[in-house]
Amino acid sequence: MDKAVLATGHGSLEPDEGQLASLWHADDHGLRYVPPGPAAEMALDDLPPGAEVAVRGFGLTFCDVMRAVTLGGGGRFVPTPAGLRYLPSGDEPRLLALSRGGLPFLARREVPDSPRRPDGCGS
Repeated sequence: MDKAVLATGHGSLEPDEGQLASLWHADDHGLRYVPPGPAAEMALDDLPPGAEVAVRGFGLTFCDVMRAVTLGGGGRFVPTPAGLRYLPSGDEPRLLALSRGGLPFLARREVPDSPRRPDGCGS
């Protein structure tokens, strides 16, 4: 039996009207607009220290963007009696999480049938 899987990912390559309006607004106000897509493919490497970055959506892409713009920023984790605490370097961007509903997606305690690593991590 022949089968095919088409995984399209994050939308089309052509910007829609809303994205074009955001791009034009950013251009008119001296801002930069990065279209939606996988965080690994976004042009985020040249953000100045302390930049304000608005991220539309408060799900996994937000987490990916947060990781991309903070990793290697000079902050560090220190142990405390309550667990690890992040001490920022001050060079990290200021992230503004935007959500249509105003709330983050609810986290799932466990994803059924998720793969487990042999060393027990990720469980």
